[in-house]
Amino acid sequence: MAWMILWMLLLSSGFFQDAVGCTNDTCHEDNALVQLPKSQSSTSVWVLGVSSQSCDDACEAVSGICDLDTMKSATQTDLEKAFTNLNTGYQVLTTQVFQASGVPQRSKNLGILYFHGFDWGGGQQAQLFLISDRSFMNCAVSGGGDAIPGRTLQRMCSCIVQNNDPGIVNGDPHIQTLHGARYTLLREGTFRAWSFKKGQADLELLAAYGGPRFTTQALLLKETSGKTMEMTVKDCAWHTLRGNDTSPIQFKAKGARKHKEFKDVFMQTITMKQEHRKIAKLVSNCRIGKHMDFKVNMFRKSELAHVGGQLGTAPGSIKTGNHLLRLDQDMSMKADSEFKVEETWQSLGGSEEASVDLESKMQGKPTELSVLQGPSSE
Repeated sequence: MAWMILWMLLLSSGFFQDAVGCTNDTCHEDNALVQLPKSQSSTSVWVLGVSSQSCDDACEAVSGICDLDTMKSATQTDLEKAFTNLNTGYQVLTTQVFQASGVPQRSKNLGILYFHGFDWGGGQQAQLFLISDRSFMNCAVSGGGDAIPGRTLQRMCSCIVQNNDPGIVNGDPHIQTLHGARYTLLREGTFRAWSFKKGQADLELLAAYGGPRFTTQALLLKETSGKTMEMTVKDCAWHTLRGNDTSPIQFKAKGARKHKEFKDVFMQTITMKQEHRKIAKLVSNCRIGKHMDFKVNMFRKSELAHVGGQLGTAPGSIKTGNHLLRLDQDMSMKADSEFKVEETWQSLGGSEEASVDLESKMQGKPTELSVLQGPSSE
């Protein structure tokens, strides 16, 4: 009981505050680099691909995925209504339907196109073009000048913006799973933060927690063919340690950009894809030499059943016996022994340099776990 009282006092005093929101020894939850979001439901929206953009790219720009089924089944009336709701400032002058046999082969993959608005009789008008047989239609092909001869066309795309909550690891570390469970991890080391297994896709994200506040110090993204990428707080940059061009799984990385609120923090995104199907997006916010936060978004809520690791934990699957202390639903504290990986960082596929650095950050450092458990009875 004495140790529980001590733990409560430490919590109330801010001893284990979120390190991400700490500046000049002052910590504020509102300053976390990756905020815990409010739950939202999925939505379906229509967008216009700019220039020769594909529907995959147009939907990614609104944090969604291409909704091919809706695009294939949409009627002329559906499309004209959807275009009007886009508020482009143009009115639909006409919708032309083309037989698949009368257009170039590439146009069969497009299905629905929008001809850039023009002035007609003093008003701003637009034309929509439909391919009658949309069975060949896909999300990856771009619009452009040769879709229908004599027209420079943009794709009109339906996107599913699922808005399901991401899995988040921030601070020292606080974890929100993709199923909505929330808890604080009470030990340092390397853990299986996220995994995904479905068909040919077999992905794993390892996170190393250490340092004076037990924050995320390194990430290792792996796939079964041997493809491996690593990021550490040393330079906050993703490095490809091993590649495999023949693998059906692709890691599409975007260059680092500065965080909007924290100028010394770099934000990077990796999208994991299987051919043209997007699986998940990993976003990291990293402060060089300090720590990083990260979150994982699944593009399809239906695939959450294939997710494992810390971010795959469901609220109902957190056993009472796995809790060291449970104050309420949002203040559960766990050791996550089932996700802890005992091998060295290098043996798991990481670089030797990172492995040595992580060992130095974890050797002989007391953990919140040891404080909670108290002195040994031996």
